[in-house]
Amino acid sequence: MSAKNASSTVDVVDLPTLGSLTRLHSSEFGESGAHGLAYVPRPA
Repeated sequence: MSAKNASSTVDVVDLPTLGSLTRLHSSEFGESGAHGLAYVPRPA
């Protein structure tokens, strides 16, 4: 698959419960096989 036609899937997970909140699919996120981790704390 070329980078031009790449797609990515991102799973959003609630860390305390490890429950899946949603899955995002987009061809705009970057190269196929891209990965990463981000922590977004809940508002105080």
